[in-house]
Amino acid sequence: MPCSNEITNSISGSVIELIQKGPLSIGQVLKIFYAACSAIKQMHARKPSITHRDMKIENLLIDAYGYVKLCDFGSATTEVVTPDETWSALQRAKLEEELARHTTPMYRAPESLDMYSNFPVGPAQDVWALGCVLYYLCYRKHPFEDSAKLRIINAKYSLPDIETEYALLNPFIQATLRVDPRERPNMEDLCERVEALATALSIDLSKPVENLELLQLSTCCSSGQSQIEPSVNERGKSSKPNISKRSPSTLRKNDYEQTAQQASAVLGAIKGQSISWFKNIKDKTAAVAQTVQSTYGNRGPDITFVTSRLVIAPLADCIPEALIAQAEETMRAHIMDQARGQHLRCDYGHLVETPLPAVGSGLTPTVNFLLNLCRNMVLFLKQKETNFILVTGPEVQCLLVAATLLLYARLVPRPLSALELICTKRQPPNLPPSYHRQLDIVKTVVSMNSSDLFAVSFFEFLYAFYSK
Repeated sequence: MPCSNEITNSISGSVIELIQKGPLSIGQVLKIFYAACSAIKQMHARKPSITHRDMKIENLLIDAYGYVKLCDFGSATTEVVTPDETWSALQRAKLEEELARHTTPMYRAPESLDMYSNFPVGPAQDVWALGCVLYYLCYRKHPFEDSAKLRIINAKYSLPDIETEYALLNPFIQATLRVDPRERPNMEDLCERVEALATALSIDLSKPVENLELLQLSTCCSSGQSQIEPSVNERGKSSKPNISKRSPSTLRKNDYEQTAQQASAVLGAIKGQSISWFKNIKDKTAAVAQTVQSTYGNRGPDITFVTSRLVIAPLADCIPEALIAQAEETMRAHIMDQARGQHLRCDYGHLVETPLPAVGSGLTPTVNFLLNLCRNMVLFLKQKETNFILVTGPEVQCLLVAATLLLYARLVPRPLSALELICTKRQPPNLPPSYHRQLDIVKTVVSMNSSDLFAVSFFEFLYAFYSK
């Protein structure tokens, strides 16, 4: 069936053509991906849900105004298949053959290839395909370029080792490319995550994709009409133009009526869409407020200068994973403004290869780890007088590291003094008993002389050797 003139006039290009011109900005990637997610979300929201089944980068088009459109619904279905142990080999083979006819190899989900996994085959296929699309948008190649079955059913793909601006989107790729379709996010959840990230990055998803060379449609084309060149009749003569014999006053009257009708139509459109616009503004404002609230609460970045060279900046436990980098960047900018002229070591956390055990894991950082960490921090502080240390992460761990450093540098005589010093700057939470025990041991080790410390270390070695 040929495309109508209205459709062909409204399409300016495709996303694949845009990618071939060069790398996309993070804003372009988010807008394209969100448009694809929104289209699939509308399909999945139907009763019953509609699965596109052929979601791929080639099916994303760009209209003349810069908005992304999804096309090719020839493989769409409302059927959801749930294989189980009672299925025969013939049934599984028929299902695999059916899916192969309606899907593209590189975008097939594991449940479309491994019929013996007994995973449900339904809308989650589109979520997997969207993960492949996002990977392609970011890195300009497919995660499963060779369409290898074993790689797909085991989700064996690799993300770049080098940190890029697209690293913020890696959690979306990892969430959508899960082997078990039941573990993938639904489309509503995925769209909300993208909206939250876009809000944090100040990207307006309602606007068209930027930096495009778009077709300029004429007024008549935008109203659904097409400009037609004078045709040539069968005798090879051009058809005569239809010259109006109406008076100028009649023409002016008709022009006025036409202009009035167009103005009325525009006002009608605005009237009909105003509620939607105000709703979008309200939703966007709520999203911004929710992002700020979930990231920093009502106080802004939580930063405390314990001393002029020791800063703690706890991060709230409820910060979404996608917003952690944005929260740290906001915190960094705030600290740099507070400490102009000093050297801020913002990459210190990347140099610590052994992270602290997670809060609530039941594990406590060892004394040896804390002492080595403090030794490195003191060496850094000695390199330059303007250097200072920033400790960030869960609040109880920030307090543990800060108190340990105060003891190690002998700025305070005992653990209680370290905690009291911090209490003068902020209201800290209660530390676990295991943290207090480690601080007591650190105080004991720091206060010992070299010979006593060597003796303790020697006896600990003998005890460890003979207890094996």
